[in-house]
Amino acid sequence: RAIKRDSRFALAYYNRGEVHFEQDNYEDAWKDYTRVISLNASYYQAYYKRGKISFIQDDYARAIDDCTKAIEINKFYKDAYEVRARAYKAQGKIDKAENDLKKVEELGGNPEM
Repeated sequence: RAIKRDSRFALAYYNRGEVHFEQDNYEDAWKDYTRVISLNASYYQAYYKRGKISFIQDDYARAIDDCTKAIEINKFYKDAYEVRARAYKAQGKIDKAENDLKKVEELGGNPEM
């Protein structure tokens, strides 16, 4: 309903994207997260979620790009470092993966690879 009332309401698109994501409906989730970014380019969580979708779909380059954008906006966002590390590892870029995992640990996370 919030989207119908105000099509520029980024949070409503983000929340709908979350529902789609939880239902493994990645195509619609991607569209909603992209809409969020078009409304608010600093919404780092939307970049992260697109990166996570890309990782799930084995599109590691795109996952790295979106997670990097999330990190540029919020350098303390450990989830983005972790997904990016996994994408780097999948590409065989072990040094970059290890650097990101160190950052996850610095931020208080317990990375799993």
